[in-house]
Amino acid sequence: MQLRYDTQLTVNEYISTKAWEKATLSSCPNHPKGGCSLARHGTYTRKCGRGRIARIARWYCADSHTTFSLLPDCLAARMPGSLRQLEQIAAAIEQNQQPLEAMKCFRANADHVDPAAQLSWLARQLPALQRVLVTVCGLLPDVFAGCPPAVLPMRAALDAPWLLSALREHCAEHLHCLPPPLGFFQIRSSTDPPQSANTC
Repeated sequence: MQLRYDTQLTVNEYISTKAWEKATLSSCPNHPKGGCSLARHGTYTRKCGRGRIARIARWYCADSHTTFSLLPDCLAARMPGSLRQLEQIAAAIEQNQQPLEAMKCFRANADHVDPAAQLSWLARQLPALQRVLVTVCGLLPDVFAGCPPAVLPMRAALDAPWLLSALREHCAEHLHCLPPPLGFFQIRSSTDPPQSANTC
């Protein structure tokens, strides 16, 4: 199960300070009153381009057979890279840049540059982002009344320099039911094998 790590750190700051070592989970989400076997369970890695590796702190509750991980606000959920990087690309396309031109920041941070792979990545991530923004506009009607579900107008409505990281905070109580790249809800295919433990 993925949980939010509330931090204002950028990806570079998160990696350089090894912020995963400072991450704490005060109680088990499945046993908020305590009494379970929640214990730190190491880390897993996330590639962030240019050879950079971020680690994500994990905990394990043996009583509920559940693994919990704390994803920092700078990283996208269930996809490579950062929320800021995806937002830059989406905002550039909204300003009528061609997709490959808009992906300059992606290429600058990627370990391998392959235009076909970049466009394939973009074809997956932009619709996912659009679905999230539509959902968020419905969740926060007072904030986004009359606002189209797009990065630039929603950023202006929040008066925030970066929309997606701000939405992690504004939608904190809904992240469990919001899809990636913002939220942590995972839609499982009917062909996925059953799991005895929740991991992420």
